[in-house]
This record gives sequence, C-alpha cells and structure tokens, in this order.
Amino acid sequence: MKRKFSLFVAALAVMLSLQDTISAQKINYPESLDKYFSEADSLLSPSRVIRPMIGVLPSNEALSSIEQIVALGGIAALMPIEGQDYAQLRELAFSVDGFVVDENSSASSNAHLLRALLEQNVPIFGHSELLDVIAKSLRRSRASYTDVKEFMKRAILFKRAKHLMDRIVVLDSHCDLPENYDHGVSFIKKSRFSQFSVQKMQEGHMNTVCLVDFIKQRELDQQGLLTAQKKCFDVLEQLEQEIAACPKECDLARNPQDVYRIHNEGRIAALLCVENAYGIGGKLENIEKLAQHGVTYMTLCHMKNNNVCYSSSKTVYQTLGLTSFGKDVVREMNRCGILIDLSHTSPGTVMEVCKLSQAPVVCTHSGVASLYNHYRNLRDEELLAIKKNGGVVQIYLLASFMGSRQNRIIDVGVMADHIDYCVKLLGIDHVGVGTDMCGGGGGQDFFGANDAVNLTMELLSRGYSEGDISKIWGGNYLRVWGEALSYAKNQKK
Repeated sequence: MKRKFSLFVAALAVMLSLQDTISAQKINYPESLDKYFSEADSLLSPSRVIRPMIGVLPSNEALSSIEQIVALGGIAALMPIEGQDYAQLRELAFSVDGFVVDENSSASSNAHLLRALLEQNVPIFGHSELLDVIAKSLRRSRASYTDVKEFMKRAILFKRAKHLMDRIVVLDSHCDLPENYDHGVSFIKKSRFSQFSVQKMQEGHMNTVCLVDFIKQRELDQQGLLTAQKKCFDVLEQLEQEIAACPKECDLARNPQDVYRIHNEGRIAALLCVENAYGIGGKLENIEKLAQHGVTYMTLCHMKNNNVCYSSSKTVYQTLGLTSFGKDVVREMNRCGILIDLSHTSPGTVMEVCKLSQAPVVCTHSGVASLYNHYRNLRDEELLAIKKNGGVVQIYLLASFMGSRQNRIIDVGVMADHIDYCVKLLGIDHVGVGTDMCGGGGGQDFFGANDAVNLTMELLSRGYSEGDISKIWGGNYLRVWGEALSYAKNQKK
C-alpha cells in the first residue's frame, strides 16, 4: 500500500508541475486516498461501481502503471497521442480495466472532458509527455459537469460489461475462421488479418466459440460427395490437433458441462461445427461419426440447394423444404444429439424441420426479416415456429444482410435492434449471438472478437439485466444443446 501511495503522490507531483499551464484556478488534491474516496462518492451518485479518478496514459506506458491505477480504484484512461497506433492502444485497454477515450481523436480534442474533471476536483495524473499535450489545449476547451458525468457513465458501463463477461459464458455460435486456414491464419495465433483468435477472444472477454467447418457446395455427383466428405473430416481433425496444441489457453468442449468447466478454469472453450450437410457425402452413418468428434451442430445447407433441403437463396423454392433423404438426416441428427442449424435454409425447410425435429433447433447466424427484408433473414412465422419447437435464434452482424454499407452504419446498435425484436416476439429464452465473423460478419464497433464488450455495453444501456445478457450471450444456446444431447441419450436407453 505504501508503494502504491508513493506512486500516486509522484504522479500528482507531475500534474501539479503543470498547474500554471492548465489554469489559474486552485486544484485541491486529497491528502490521502481513503479521504479522497470518502469525499468523492457523490460525484458518481447513485453509482458506486468505481471511483472518479483518472490515470491518463499513452499506449507505450508500462502495463504495470495501468494496473497500479486500477488497483487504486480508478480508470486507466488510455488516450492516443501523435504517432501511436490506436489498435495497439485498444488491445492494451482490453487487457486491463482500461478505457479508450476516443478512437478517432487525439488527446487534445478530448481535453474539454479532462478540464471539466479538474474543475470537479477529480485527480488526473499520468505520463508527463501526454499531460503536456493535454495542458496546451485546456485553455481553448469548454465543458460542463454533464460532460464529466457522461464520460464517467461510459467508463462505468465499460467496466461493468467486462466484469459481467468474465463471470458468464460469452459464446459466438458462428465463426468461419477455419475457412481461411489456407490463407495462413490460425485460431491459436493472433493475426491482424483475422477477426478471431485465442488472444483476441481474451482481449474481448469472449470465452466460447463455435468454429465452423464450412463445406462449399459443388456437384451432387459421387465424386463431388466424396470430395466434400473428405474435406469435412480433414478439417475437423485439423481443428482438434490445433486446439490440443494449446492446452493452457483453450480446450475442446463436447457438451455444455465441458463449456462451463473450461470457462471456470479460465480457458477458452472451442466447439466444432459443420456448415452444409453436403459434407456428410450423402451417407447417414457419417452423422454418428460427426457426433464422435463432438460436433455441436450441422447447418443443413448453404447458399445452394443440396440433397438434404432447399436453400433460402433460391427464392423460387421458398415453400419447398426437406428432401426424402433430408428427413432421414433430421431424424439421425436427433438420434445422435447434433443440433439442426436452419440458417441458410428456405422458409419451407424451417417450418418442416420445426415440426419434424424431436429436439430443439437453432439458427446459428440469422437476422429478422421484419427489420430488413432479405432472404437470409427470418420471417415472423419462422421465428415463432422456432420458439414453438423450443429452439433459439442467434443474431448475426452482417452488413449485406442487415442493410447496405452505403445507406446504413452497421454496428452493435443494429445487432441489438434485431435482438430486441426477437426478445419481444419470442421471449428472452430464444435469442443468442452468432456474428458470422471470418465469413463476412462484423460491424463498425464489433469487427473482431476483441470488440465483444461493445455489444454487452449496448445491451446494458438498453436495460437488459445481467441475467438476460447471460442468456443472450450463451445460456440459451447451451440450454438447447443440452436438450438435444438429453434427447439422444434417452433414445439409446
């Protein structure tokens, strides 16, 4: 404690040295942290989540200094200065209880907030180089106490969101990362070219992901089916080997209990999935082999019709559903405990499967047609059929299916609008998150796994309880997966 206090005093000394430059007003600093904390609570009333103390640090400041600020009960307000990389700054903030003030501006453009903090006797301390940049612009800035409260409100929300995510299962039900393995990316190695990796998930406080073994639709002849089957199982084996090579950071989950165990151990849970039943090569026996690999779900088709069902992308076939072979596939998936994923399938397929399946279904990456009319989005009658079946709809974040980039900003607000709609129509127990990242998904403020906290902040700001958010982020998906496995187990008795 003495060491922490001495660091605080030294930091305040730096700030006091700039006092004449900043303003002629008198700035009163506390004699001790305890006294300061007891007097400053009213600044954040009614919230008592954190104390109003700001540590301003550039991205090249030592991580230990940021941790000291957090230990003292404050916020590490990381602010970019000239020549510094914002991406690096953001990643540093996500690694601690930090907060980036403004990704699009220099420190000087945020000076009005810092001046207002000073006017409210909120101690600000940090790297002398950065403080000098701030000090030079303070005289030109204007701010009200409202600015301060809004700044602190965002910081509190940011911290609350991250702490919540550390306590719950944060699951993305659709990540197409394996599709990009031929381009040199990897789940266990961070790359600026990839939206997902173990490291980016850790930075974004995301702890569970469905890694998708995507099978591109080709010819339905014997050669095409054999090629698809081989690729399907080759990729699954590759994923298993990669996950096994990184045991300290992640592990393969074969059931919901595994997910909870791995999360409690502080590691990332990876789930194996198959997109496009074309990958079973037209053989029902391959479905049981998928179950042996621990596959959590299989999407029945992709952007083209196959030997199982009709795709939503072929609008002329909207009322058509399962083939005769497809009905056998549904029954076998039920028997083996593999979730049936209805994303990409035609409305006719959705309605037919919801009636035929004896276990809950899932749409792992879909949207709401009533909010944006696109063939990949689900109509209300489809949504209600999924609810009646006991299933869950996982909402994606994908510009081309939610509105054009030219006419609409695609961000967590748009994603939350689709979540809101489903919650109102279906109830909180039937909605989840499946971004479709690495396959076209991602938005302005949720472009990678390390941005996941922004969705949690958006949901908190809309009034969702922590229990509701826990269901949306993973609880609902794990429930229906568990029910599918229970049904399969009961059939074998």
